[in-house]
Amino acid sequence: MDQIKLDQNRQSERISPPKLAGGDQLRSMAVELVAASTVPVGGRIKRGENVTGRSLLLPGVNSMEVSLYPAFWTRDPAWVAEGGLVPADDVWGWITLLSETMHGAKQWHLASGGVVLPYSLPDHVNLDGQPVYYPGTYASDATQGGGKWGKYPPHDDQYWLTFSAFAHVQLTGDPNSFQRTVKTRVGEMPLSAA
Repeated sequence: MDQIKLDQNRQSERISPPKLAGGDQLRSMAVELVAASTVPVGGRIKRGENVTGRSLLLPGVNSMEVSLYPAFWTRDPAWVAEGGLVPADDVWGWITLLSETMHGAKQWHLASGGVVLPYSLPDHVNLDGQPVYYPGTYASDATQGGGKWGKYPPHDDQYWLTFSAFAHVQLTGDPNSFQRTVKTRVGEMPLSAA
């Protein structure tokens, strides 16, 4: 794989958005929302305790106090990481959580009729650290998927992991993070191979 080269004198390749009236207020609100949506290791919400070993960003914060969803979604943090409002260490924690919960090398035929393909990434990870490969449920067992949720899990979760990894590179300025080792269910490997 060709190594990605970043201009070390530039923070980002993105074009800066125009200054908007109230922009500082919007940023302040976004920072507050991200802080309210973050559940630290051992943190509790009404529907569970975060035992994943990482700070997690949970969607659906109600009144800036209570997360409605007891799970970490693969998609949402990629967007937030891209905005630069979270520490790079949190983004790395999300990357390793997704890598560790990637399905193994064999198909998993579910009682629901669904099939989790080899190396699928979860749609979301529950606060207990268990991966759920299909939307619409918190069940991490063979009852997930099938029916209206389809035979296969969403196929785009790998892309969201890639977006999070790129955001991590942008936050740290270190393209070598793609070569950092991550644990998976099939062993340790460089992130670029996960």
